[in-house]
Amino acid sequence: MTKRSLASIFLLSVIILAACKKDETPAQTNIRFVHMSPNAPTLDYSISNVLFIGNNAYPSPTPYRPTNAGTVTVSVSQTGSTTPLFNINGNFAADKYYSVFLFDSVANLKITAMEDDRTAPPSGKSNVRFLHLGTGQGPVDIVRAGGPIKLFTNRSFNDHSTTPSLTAYTAIDPGPFSVSAIVAGTVNTLVTQLPSFDATAGKSYTLVLRGFKNAVALSPQAILLGVIVDK
Repeated sequence: MTKRSLASIFLLSVIILAACKKDETPAQTNIRFVHMSPNAPTLDYSISNVLFIGNNAYPSPTPYRPTNAGTVTVSVSQTGSTTPLFNINGNFAADKYYSVFLFDSVANLKITAMEDDRTAPPSGKSNVRFLHLGTGQGPVDIVRAGGPIKLFTNRSFNDHSTTPSLTAYTAIDPGPFSVSAIVAGTVNTLVTQLPSFDATAGKSYTLVLRGFKNAVALSPQAILLGVIVDK
């Protein structure tokens, strides 16, 4: 066999090996965590005992981070600790985006995970969805000032866990406005208010009712309405 033939075979083998390695690259998914447990410490999230995202404080979302798609086990621990508070197990599809919310008290920590729709809002609109994660708080209506306009009606604690369609976005007119959570079915029995929500056209948001109903009014752990920018 000539040197040229040997060189050709070697080059072909390298090309095939490179192609195989490319094909073997694991598909990726994207996950973020949202700390909504008012009395829980700052949290770390690890996958296969390797820190994935750290130092997540209440009431903040982390950035989305890519990881291998499929069955994922995430260990949740207090920042700096190697002892998990608990593990999150889920199946996360390739090329998707997911939000994992942690809520309720640290002694009764709950999680809820949802796929995030990355589709752009209709032209000239903003997208908004709502999660009721306020421990001890009864059903609420979410009302936009200037009408008023009810954006979401009769939403109860963690209701999206049994009715996943409630995590879908609703298109709204953009602009700065206040949003109130009122006792469901009433005209103006206020639970809490977000004084300024500046919804921008083309962006998507999650409104979250969080906190403990029995906490001191206006304290960091009280029932409050906040907004998270999703996209």
